[in-house]
Amino acid sequence: MKGLFGIAVVVLFCLTAAPSAAAENVTINLSVCDADGGEETVPAGATLVLQETWADTRSAHVRRFLRLQDTTASVNNAPVANASSLWGPVAQEGSQYVTTWSYNTGVTLSAGESLQVAYDTTFTKHFRDGSGTAYEPGSSVYGGPISCRITAS
Repeated sequence: MKGLFGIAVVVLFCLTAAPSAAAENVTINLSVCDADGGEETVPAGATLVLQETWADTRSAHVRRFLRLQDTTASVNNAPVANASSLWGPVAQEGSQYVTTWSYNTGVTLSAGESLQVAYDTTFTKHFRDGSGTAYEPGSSVYGGPISCRITAS
């Protein structure tokens, strides 16, 4: 009888300690979502990662962008803490230098559930990118905040 109890405990432990299937991450490019009408559909059970990229032909322009940008974001009206610090390092991709802003929301939506995102990047000082576009202090990269409603199906 003692042996059966030991087997039952081991089986119970294995059942409760077995790793659960991790939710798949789905990356949402916020400016693409905004340009596509502000709505995106993702598979139910996916964990949402928000992303935005800044690219230029010179790494110096991207480094200056990182110094002068002020990024704000909110998920369901809750501010993303320290959003300006979520930009990654400068990397070369072909003839472009890029930096990517990425935020794992930790949110997994069930079918029919939605999440609302607001996002903006402005500048703290005058900034001119490699194509010659000039941004004044406080001006938005997008002309104002962009929004994206993400719904699981």
